[in-house]
This record gives sequence, structure tokens and C-alpha cells, in this order.
Amino acid sequence: MDLVVVHPNFVLKGGAELVITKIAERFNPVIYTYAWHKENSWEQLKECDVRVVKPLRMDSLFMMRTGLGYYQMKVKDDYDIINAHFPPSQFIRHRNPRVLWYCHSPGRAAYDLYQVRMREYSPPVKVGHYIFTKLYRHLNAEVVSQIECVLANSRNVQYQLQQYLNKESTVLNPAVDPQQFVNECYDRYFFYPGRITPSKRLEYVIAAYRLFMQRNPSSPFKLVIAGGLQEKDRAYLEQMRKLHSCIMIDVPEAQFRQLYARCYAVLFSGINEDFGIVPLEAMASQKPIISVNEGGPRESIIDGTTGYLVNSVQEMAEKMELLTNNPSLVEKMGRVGRKHVIANYSWKRFLDEFEKHARTVARTSE
Repeated sequence: MDLVVVHPNFVLKGGAELVITKIAERFNPVIYTYAWHKENSWEQLKECDVRVVKPLRMDSLFMMRTGLGYYQMKVKDDYDIINAHFPPSQFIRHRNPRVLWYCHSPGRAAYDLYQVRMREYSPPVKVGHYIFTKLYRHLNAEVVSQIECVLANSRNVQYQLQQYLNKESTVLNPAVDPQQFVNECYDRYFFYPGRITPSKRLEYVIAAYRLFMQRNPSSPFKLVIAGGLQEKDRAYLEQMRKLHSCIMIDVPEAQFRQLYARCYAVLFSGINEDFGIVPLEAMASQKPIISVNEGGPRESIIDGTTGYLVNSVQEMAEKMELLTNNPSLVEKMGRVGRKHVIANYSWKRFLDEFEKHARTVARTSE
């Protein structure tokens, strides 16, 4: 099966890029993008046939430019199926048939995160975002109605697709490689991994940690935050560093996994996260995960068994205190969490299901 993959950018090691890496390992596709920072990408992608349609800056106009680019693009390769990923790559369907959209998100900046983004932008950019959102919603509805198959990465995203676009989809969760995650020890620090961007809501875990320390002023526990950074989010990084000094950016992959391997527990506070690979990586590392009770983490975390789902900063601080006072509970949750991931989130299962759906759309099935 000759596969073409389209994805707006490869500038960080995110969950969407990891999914593409796994798809590429099985299908050896041609990959079209508009930003390719090879040095910051997953190692496996560096050997793939990645083609930059037109180099574009990662600025506030990037999504608009890539959207128009994919909307007008006619794929010249002799392909069986096109696999679109992060928005607005699904716009490729306008001029190309046989598209499977693996939907990581319907484009939340134009929907539930619209007001969040508007608060971030300067007045001129707000005007542009308003105009683009109107255009994006119109084109998205038009294009998505034509897409032959949509796979949602979570029930949360499946609901968004139905709510915003009236589009049916099938849920296919991403996975992790448990062999790549180990538990070395339980050092005295909480770990929050993820991109440094407002939608990850770093201020939430920082506030929870501060409250935890107010209640336990002699506690040796630290908070370590680490993740990738896009230049557009640098001002947000500086704001967060005024609240908390230990924020690491663009950490090498081996060091990043060691932070998982040695931490005491993992925290997560993304705003209505579409799915969230962090809980899976935490459980694969045999660590409890304390997450906000919203979005995708509600689907992967077994509350009270592999971690906790919390509804407030105060509750997150309480669960942090509970775990620091019960190391045996931490170990038990970690063991159960790893078993849960191994049993339910394998890449073989993901790729087999992906291929099954792809073949229903591919030219070879006609």
C-alpha cells in the first residue's frame, strides 16, 4: 500500500509526530510538511522521505498559510491513500481523493481554545485570528464532509468531531513502547512533561506544588517541568519562569526518559487535552499520574488505581501530599499502571487497526 502522509510541521517531539513515526516504520510513506526541523525530531523520522512543500516560518500566520497550501495542493505521487494528521493537513482532501484523517484534534484554536488564543494575541493578531477562524471553520466543514475515513485518537476528539463538524469517526488510541520506559527509582520530585505552551496550563501544576509546599514546608520534594518550546511561546515560558525556576526546554530524548524513570509521580494539567500521551508514558514508567479531570486523560487513567483525576488545584496538592506520605501506594499504583498500558496500548494493535481502516479507503481496495 503506497501511503502519503501530510502533517503541518515537525519542529517538536510531540505525540502526533510519534504516531507518524510508527506509521512510517510500517508503511515507508512519502511525508509532506511545511516545517522540518530535523535536529528536533524523533530519530526514526530522520531516515524517512520527508519533503518540505514550501518552507514556512512558525509564526502566527503559519496555520493559515499551511491551510491554504494543503487546500490547493495536488499530490503528484502515485499513491493508494493519503493519511492526514494535525490540522489543517486534512484540507488536502479538497483536491485529492482517498484520505484517511487520523484526527489528533479538529483544530481547537478555532473551537474550544478560540478565546484562550485571543487572550494571548496582540490586537492586530487578534483581528487576523478572528478572520482566519471564520475561514477555517467554513473550509473545515466543507473538506471534512468529503473525507472517506476519520479515526479519532480519543472519545474526547470523537465527541468534538461530532459536535463541531457533524462527522462520524472511529476511536483508535495511540500507544507507547513499554520497553523504552523503565522505573529506576522514586526520587523526590514531581515531573510535569509536555510542550511549553498555554494550553498545557503550567500555572496549574505550579500553583498545586506551591500549595503542597505551604502545607509541607520542610518537604524535600521538588517540581521539575520539561518539554519542547516553539518560539511563539517564549513569552509564556518567561512568565512561567517567574513563578517557578526549574523549567527545562528541548531536553534530549534519553534525558527526558530518565526524568520519567527517576521521578516520584507525574503531573498533568492540559486544558481538555485531546488524548494525552503523558499519562501513558507515566504509567509505562511505573509512576502514578495525577491529572486534571478533563479530556483524554479520563479515558486512560483508572482513577484511584493507576493515578488520580482531580478537579482543582487544591485537590491536586492533596493527592501529591497523599502520595508523598504513602510510598507503598506509589509503588503499587506504578505496577498496576504499567500492566494497564501493556495490556491496552500496544503499537501493534494500533498499526493493525490503522491498516485495516486504511485498506477500506485505499485505491487497492477498489
